[in-house]
Amino acid sequence: MSSSSAQKEVQTILDGVTGNKEAGISGLVFVTIDKNGEYITQNASGNRGLNTPIPMDMDTVFWIASCTKLIATIACLQLVEQGKLQLDDAKHLYKICPEIEKKKVLQEDGTLVDRKGDITLRMLLSHTAGFGYEFFSAKLRDHGRPKGFDVFSGNPQDVLEQPLINQPGEKWEYGV
Repeated sequence: MSSSSAQKEVQTILDGVTGNKEAGISGLVFVTIDKNGEYITQNASGNRGLNTPIPMDMDTVFWIASCTKLIATIACLQLVEQGKLQLDDAKHLYKICPEIEKKKVLQEDGTLVDRKGDITLRMLLSHTAGFGYEFFSAKLRDHGRPKGFDVFSGNPQDVLEQPLINQPGEKWEYGV
């Protein structure tokens, strides 16, 4: 199949999805790239929202929320393969992000205690480092609100300054 015919076939399929009001998908962008980084297809279809006539285009910006975790994990694991990152070397992690080395653990009574162990990249990637989200953890919410912390603010300091809610390696907790 030529690139031109692939482009047209993909466009027809996407338009079928975005043109179906029952599907509830107002618009989307689809890109395929080969192993050499060359574009095979680039398609935009539909509108930017259910109630807007503004069409999708290749420059439409999307909020992908926690999908960034998968992208970051893949990038980190590629760097592990290349020997540039270490999964289980806390000292290596602390050189890259020294703020993590100073993390304390928030207790139920609101006090902060020292960590019992180190944090590793493996723990960060598997959600066992002790981080959490204030919308899942009342103690983290109550700790952070008076200080103005908001993980959705776009300010990395709000994430870096929040304490852990579990001791590293002791519990899985979905978090930042």
